[in-house]
Amino acid sequence: MAGTQLVQRLSDKDHSWGDLRQLIPGILAQGLMGYAFTCPDMIGGGQWMAFSDESTLDRELIVRSAQVHALMPLMQLSVAPWRILTPEQNAICLKAAKLHQQFGPKLVELARQSAKTGEPIARSMRCNYPDADYGRTIDQFMLGTDILVAPVVQKGARSRSITFPQGNWVSDDDSIVVGPAVKTIAVPSTDCLTSTAAADGISHPTVSRVVSENGSIRNLLERIEKCFGGIEHVSR
Repeated sequence: MAGTQLVQRLSDKDHSWGDLRQLIPGILAQGLMGYAFTCPDMIGGGQWMAFSDESTLDRELIVRSAQVHALMPLMQLSVAPWRILTPEQNAICLKAAKLHQQFGPKLVELARQSAKTGEPIARSMRCNYPDADYGRTIDQFMLGTDILVAPVVQKGARSRSITFPQGNWVSDDDSIVVGPAVKTIAVPSTDCLTSTAAADGISHPTVSRVVSENGSIRNLLERIEKCFGGIEHVSR
């Protein structure tokens, strides 16, 4: 069924940080195999037995999971955040959902493009930059050719390293990074995790940024072949 306009979901993940870190490489692998319309399992994990005892739930994990999902093709809830999170934490999850809604037109545009060309919606760095050494960069991804997404996937993290490809990249706070570069982005260390996906490293290029040929079908197979050579972790 690969290559068809069919929504797929990654296999159920545990309520754990290890499984949260599987979402990005899993989405990237699915896209390369022809499943562009992919849902990254459910926010907080899809193993229902993990939610039988609310006292064991990791609320930071649920918040970070919502942020990881925010700019993936689809979002899906497992446990209701408003039922188990504090009002402050729930507000962060709501903001992640609104971010997904904000980028809805872009996601629809990429979905339509994917239906025509077969190119993934969520792409690995190497897929867009096959000549750069991004084969092992699997904790961040790109939407199309011009949006870089680098969410936090480590428990307790208050900063993360982001790999910026060539170009001028501007974040939501209007700061500009000239790539290629690797930069550590600070995450506000607040008890209620007020940092959102946008603050945690979602960046997009300036209007002057031009990516040549990345949208061309004629070099798609060559780029996919190079992508396969660099992705080592595939979803279970």
